[in-house]
Amino acid sequence: MADRRANNESEASAVSLSRSLKPLATLGLRFVGEIVGIEILPDDYVAQHTSAQLLNRMLSTRSYISTASSQARRDQLAHDAPDLRTIRHIGEGQCGTVYAFTGTESVLKLAKEGKVEQLKEDGAIHFEVYKCFTELGASTKPEISIPRFVSWIVPKTESFWKAHHKLFPVNTPIGYGLLTTRIFPLPEPVREALFDQFAPPQYRFEPARTRELAHQKNKDCLVRIYLGRREKRTATDAFKLRNLDLMVNEMENIGLKTSLFAAIIARALAILHWGVGVNGNDVEFVLGSAP
Repeated sequence: MADRRANNESEASAVSLSRSLKPLATLGLRFVGEIVGIEILPDDYVAQHTSAQLLNRMLSTRSYISTASSQARRDQLAHDAPDLRTIRHIGEGQCGTVYAFTGTESVLKLAKEGKVEQLKEDGAIHFEVYKCFTELGASTKPEISIPRFVSWIVPKTESFWKAHHKLFPVNTPIGYGLLTTRIFPLPEPVREALFDQFAPPQYRFEPARTRELAHQKNKDCLVRIYLGRREKRTATDAFKLRNLDLMVNEMENIGLKTSLFAAIIARALAILHWGVGVNGNDVEFVLGSAP
């Protein structure tokens, strides 16, 4: 996998197929991959095991983990009552700013000045990638999820802007954007286990732990897996769970079956090459969740 661009902060995306497609067309390994089966991890199990043991279990199977987080409650309220819906800034890419719509599965990447054509081009590739993967047969399709291409938004898309422009920050111009579905962040128990396993020592004890986990940068958690990179993690005050890089040596240390992930990723890359006709440069694969 190619190195990620250092300035990409978008949780809305995980695959780049051209200059900035990484923030647009996503190949997200669904939470725990739909690989092994379904199991429920009770609260007492979570309380009795180390962070490494929890991550081994929760990232190796299709586990269902209930969450009563404040964000989940807000999303449910917004889903049930459209008048309560808001938008939230969740990242920046080279050619756009990404906003999530609470209570929905949608995100909008709003083009930056001078980047409309680049974003439009990336959106077109996103559409082709999504189309190709959805048309694959069950025996061929890898166990990944690609956010659905919804629409290319323009200033004349009156239905969209009439309903949503008031939700954006003041002085946000009506412009061009790419509307897609979203890869949701990992559930709270997984985030806490990741934090306890990988955060710098100064953050792992109270009250610092609770304070840091409450930051939005640690709630918007997608995990980017790198099977071709071995690195020792350096403790830094800039640590965050948003777009957390997980190296192959770290996956091995918590007992994940890297060969299983490698097989899924290899199949996806082959489909990108033979089915879509793109080289897959700068492709990223992430662990996230479904709503």
